[in-house]
Order: sequence, then structure tokens, then C-alpha cells
Amino acid sequence: MKNAILLTFLFFSGWAAAQVSDTTVARAFWNDNIQTIVKANVTKVLTQTHYPLEVKTGQKREKLTKEQFKTRYKSIFTSTIVAELASEDIDAIDAFTMGDDETETYMLACMLSEESDAAIVLCFKQFNGKWQLYLVDYHLE
Repeated sequence: MKNAILLTFLFFSGWAAAQVSDTTVARAFWNDNIQTIVKANVTKVLTQTHYPLEVKTGQKREKLTKEQFKTRYKSIFTSTIVAELASEDIDAIDAFTMGDDETETYMLACMLSEESDAAIVLCFKQFNGKWQLYLVDYHLE
């Protein structure tokens, strides 16, 4: 189901799929960014986020400031999402290129429920040489 959600996301976004280009970079990304979320290091996650953070839920789009994200952190990174991330490893990263400069973007899809197709897609890319979360996209089906 994760693959179907990612394919739908890519189809409507116009992104081109690619393999993770460097597993060393992917592992460092995983250890520094995803494990920070899993360990609930909110302060570090806030610094590893590009603002305004775009949050999409269906047709609704919001751009959150750092303070707004901090306030809503636990509603975005619920225990279900954190548990899903904790159960994954670097193989869960899907890499894509986007735009004319072919910026590499890492994406992870986390299922919100086994009973439905609902998921959250987390998108990260490098800003000034550092991986940062820049998009949270809910797929509520």
C-alpha cells in the first residue's frame, strides 16, 4: 500500500523516481533525521525543519511557522507515526528528483492505520547542505 500512495503522490506532483544515489548519505540522513523523530527530540526536529513547513491534508494546505509546528508537533508525529518510523530502516527511503536542478528528495510513507489506506508522507531535501523536513502530506482515504 505504501508504494501505491507514493506512486499517487508522484503522479500528481510530477516528480521523477530515482534510487537513493548514495547509501552513505542515506544512512547519515536516517540516523540524524529519522532517528531524531523516533527518539522524540523535538528541539532537534524543529531545527531540522525548513520553514514555513508545508502541511497538506487533502485539498487543504497550510504553511506552518516554527512556533506553529512546535504547537502541533504531537498531532503530526503521533505515536502511530513514530512507531511506524521506528519499525523501518534506510530501505524505507524513496529518493526522487524534482525540478530543473533535479534536487534529490527523500520521502517516507507511514501508514496511519491497517484498516484503511490512510498514510502520511514525509518529504526531506537539503537546504544549505543539511537535510530538512519541508513537506508533510496526509493521504486520508
